[in-house]
Amino acid sequence: MLLLSKSLQRQTITIFSCGLTNFVFGLGFGWIAPALDHLQSDASSFLINDEELSWVASTYFALEITSSIAAGFFSGFIGRKPLITIGTFLQALSWVILIVAKSAAMVVLSRAILGIAAGIFDITWSIYLGEITTPSERGIFGSIMIVLVIGGQMIEFLLSLFVSHVYLSVIPLAISVVSFAMCFLMVEAPPFLVTRGENAYALSNLAWLRGKDDVKEVQLEFNEMKDYIESVQQRRHVLWNVLKHPMGNRVYIFCVLIFALAQLTGYMVVVSYQAVVLAQYDDIPDGKYVTLIFGISIFVFVLVNIGFIETIGRRTLLLVGFGACAIIQISTAFSIYTQDHNIFNVSFIPKIIVVLFNFYGIIFIMCILPTIFVLKSELFPQEMKTVGSVSSTVSNAFAEFVVTKFFVFVWYKYGLYVNFAFYAIVDIVSVIYVYLLIPETKGKSLVQIQNELAIRKSSEVGFSPSSTTSRSRYVSSPE
Repeated sequence: MLLLSKSLQRQTITIFSCGLTNFVFGLGFGWIAPALDHLQSDASSFLINDEELSWVASTYFALEITSSIAAGFFSGFIGRKPLITIGTFLQALSWVILIVAKSAAMVVLSRAILGIAAGIFDITWSIYLGEITTPSERGIFGSIMIVLVIGGQMIEFLLSLFVSHVYLSVIPLAISVVSFAMCFLMVEAPPFLVTRGENAYALSNLAWLRGKDDVKEVQLEFNEMKDYIESVQQRRHVLWNVLKHPMGNRVYIFCVLIFALAQLTGYMVVVSYQAVVLAQYDDIPDGKYVTLIFGISIFVFVLVNIGFIETIGRRTLLLVGFGACAIIQISTAFSIYTQDHNIFNVSFIPKIIVVLFNFYGIIFIMCILPTIFVLKSELFPQEMKTVGSVSSTVSNAFAEFVVTKFFVFVWYKYGLYVNFAFYAIVDIVSVIYVYLLIPETKGKSLVQIQNELAIRKSSEVGFSPSSTTSRSRYVSSPE
């Protein structure tokens, strides 16, 4: 810490709680696979049927949908810091309920509360992070947050090898309590305070975040921020016009649909159910070891994305990612079909399925997941950032709910391979969608991206952006 500037020290302390909370959400994702394996074993203190199993895996996402909408609405009234604190408290509460759970209903309740916390936190922390950091630091902190989620998932897989089932909840609870306490050391984001007319308070917080003892040293930055926020507030009334406008409507669809398509390729199914799926085959190692290998793989390769995304580009990564995932899911569906119908009398096909699961996780986490989050931050104009962020989160959570809730139903009704055949079809559709509609944004400023989108759409519909609507309506101001 002594080697860091005072500004970085204070920002690091301020967002440390957000990092811990994201890490615990990662632990929550990692909890599912070993927990489902435990709840269906003789070691479980209560029985759980297949329907309850699907609700344990999917309830989180159902509640994330509603709470993210509420968080988007209240973020402009309550503030970033209070919402983050509420989300962190609910996160801790969910683990308390899970520890004392004596029935499947209590487990589902715990996952529901964790989903509410996730919806609140997912919307708020990204807004908060963008408002307290400088442009040069924003990308670093944002990447760290995603890495912490994936790292938490891997750590939970690792813990499942060494601790009893109950400690898979006790450890996340302990970290959540620390994170909740850290919330009280945070400062409110200066841009939010400006929107509430608390300019002196905002100026003081900005000086603290920048490591300055004299507010005069940040007065210029504050004045620029204040002028920009006031101009955005004056344009908020045109949001509906932005959505009705062909270009604004197109940008909205770009981001919202890509989140749904990404999750409909089956990532959360592989994370949640792989141990249950592989348990039906002989000669497969304990599900805990399989999920640990998976967790380590995706953690290592999410770090690779940080280098790829600025060299290869967003659009290329998505095309390669969805294309590779289509091949992997077709191979998975074929392998499961041949195994279940005894087409080939060979013993190594289940091991091939394990390898395919890992390949899919690596490609998804290296090429697709971080990339769509970057696109969300780049494509939405300023006027659409809140509603766009909420809509993308809802789209993402709804798709995750669908695939996790109906996975078991489709498995027993039509066959396990049908699930993966569907994921392959979604991957193929996604390749076509990205190729035709998603623009490349690598190396372009936010203003340049919005200008190019406006020009591109104008040429298609035959009008000039400036002829009918002011260009500023669709262009984000420089950050």
